[in-house]
Amino acid sequence: MLDPVSVTHIIKVGAHYFSEITCFTNGTFLTPTLAQQMADEGLTYLCYSRHSEDDDECRELMGRTVPSLNQFFEAAGDLKVRATCVMLKDYVSGSPQVWSY
Repeated sequence: MLDPVSVTHIIKVGAHYFSEITCFTNGTFLTPTLAQQMADEGLTYLCYSRHSEDDDECRELMGRTVPSLNQFFEAAGDLKVRATCVMLKDYVSGSPQVWSY
């Protein structure tokens, strides 16, 4: 995610032109305050990007600071969230992993 000032500015500008605004994120820099600011500026929903249903596997690939599933939803607050299942070899790489996800 870009810095919070840039993100909220982009959302505010885009909301004047588009009926739906989303932000793809793994939640690393998401806080309840930022989530509320994005909602206030016109964010429709967050797309939550994960490479596994398992928190430890996500951190293995995306870094130690990636929040757990619960931490992400705590930070997202009342924002709508859509899960984005990112397929990747050795993580979510086939039908069984997708259904588990």
